[in-house]
Amino acid sequence: MTDQNEMPERNELIASVDSVPPSPRGHSPFGVVSIIIGILNPTLFIMSGYFSYRGTPYTLIRILESSVLCVVPFLWVAGLVLAIIGLAHKQQRKLLPVVGLILNIIYLCPLAFSFFVFFIGG
Repeated sequence: MTDQNEMPERNELIASVDSVPPSPRGHSPFGVVSIIIGILNPTLFIMSGYFSYRGTPYTLIRILESSVLCVVPFLWVAGLVLAIIGLAHKQQRKLLPVVGLILNIIYLCPLAFSFFVFFIGG
């Protein structure tokens, strides 16, 4: 059994908690989501192209193209915003937000091409 004189005082307990080193920096959850969106966008674009050449009915192709062209730009903007938010956090690693930003910027080329084909004619 311990004597009450051996118990640390309250001030000593608080000082020992404050002296704990901070945890190591982790990966940004915003960067992870940005990478997922950066991979999902080209996948949707490729699937739309695959189904259009597979021999599906023309009306279904137009519906699929319209839905992809309405959803993907919002996902693309969300991926860019999440990557920028991930880069703005000071305490987290920057690798995943940078990769997410690169993936979302690279996707701008096929997205612009698909808008051009959809609205100009094709």
